[in-house]
Amino acid sequence: MKIALSSRINTQPNVLASFVGILDETHNAGYTTDVAYSLRKLRAEYTGNAIRVRRSQDDAEIDIGFNDDGSLNTDLIASHCADKNGFVTKWYDQSGNSRDAVQATSTKQPAIYEAGAHVKDSGSRSFVKFDDTDDVLDIGDEVATDEAFKHFIVIDPTSSGRIYDSNGQHDNILVQGYRYIFRISNSNVIITENTGLNYNILDVGRNNDGLRNFFVNGTDKLSGAGSVTGGSSGFEQLGSDQSAYGGAIYEFFRFSGDTKIANIDAAVIRTAMNEHYEVF
Repeated sequence: MKIALSSRINTQPNVLASFVGILDETHNAGYTTDVAYSLRKLRAEYTGNAIRVRRSQDDAEIDIGFNDDGSLNTDLIASHCADKNGFVTKWYDQSGNSRDAVQATSTKQPAIYEAGAHVKDSGSRSFVKFDDTDDVLDIGDEVATDEAFKHFIVIDPTSSGRIYDSNGQHDNILVQGYRYIFRISNSNVIITENTGLNYNILDVGRNNDGLRNFFVNGTDKLSGAGSVTGGSSGFEQLGSDQSAYGGAIYEFFRFSGDTKIANIDAAVIRTAMNEHYEVF
């Protein structure tokens, strides 16, 4: 398995160089994200945790951080939850903007550990598992702008629902059978796939001319179609309390602003994401 975020080795034998994350490698210095959620460490300067986990047996909570190579400390999750279940009460924002995604209601918390086992895919990658009933994490501080923006998302849906939502502001991505519906200001663009719900890397957004883009596993599905101006172009939730998402969310980060979008290389970011997640 190729892992993009391993520690780098310098020219002296047996000496590890400092950690380098995908957000250190793939965009120009100074162009920071608005939010960044992942179960791997995304940038070297981030010194916080990945998630906060509640165990089912007594509701005790613990912060879960990263190993030296940037991977999630799954050993600590297992030690905390033992043979029971573990749920995410907080997904920490690695952007530095303190926009943590939280959920205080136990029944609405997505899973990270079930019946004594980690929530992982066939490639042993951890993900946050949302049910299709009511699981949702609230940002609290709406990330909104009328400028250009880019969302980079890794998902594996198991049912229809909104991957993220603006909580009534009509900006979201809806998984619906064989298609995605990308909504800005309540105006829809429909992306139809030839296969069912899949493990996908999504790169979606709007450029500084107002044209939407929607890449699925590196393929442009819109070719510049769908100009929409105005609206919040933001979000307040991972998942949705209006149209519950079912399935995995591995990673979500967002850039906004005309200058940032003009200077980041989205293709390089998609490629780097795929080196880690091995989707396409």
